[in-house]
Amino acid sequence: MSDENTDTATKRENFTGIVFVVLKTQKDMYKVLNGQSSRTVRVLRSLTCCLWEKSDFWFFERAPEPNDIYWENLGIYQIERLIYGFFSYFMTCVLMGVCLAIIFTVKKAQMKYMAEIE
Repeated sequence: MSDENTDTATKRENFTGIVFVVLKTQKDMYKVLNGQSSRTVRVLRSLTCCLWEKSDFWFFERAPEPNDIYWENLGIYQIERLIYGFFSYFMTCVLMGVCLAIIFTVKKAQMKYMAEIE
């Protein structure tokens, strides 16, 4: 019994919140996509997500083509992607700062050299 509880807890812990659903007909797809609410209501709900329970509604969107999915990234949690994104932006800013410092130093040396020539 405890093994079943452990397996269930592990499955819940590893669940990313993304589910792929296969529908038999295109008509079923349109029913699912348009059936829950209008686009306006979905946008309002997404903007006021803090006021709603996550279990109160689901978001449906058409799945991308299988070739467009990075299957290796499905196991990476949102917070990890956020951290990697911030780190990437930080390192980009650092590199831009270093480049600006080099340009500034070269310009300063050039101005000093031009002043010595005159």
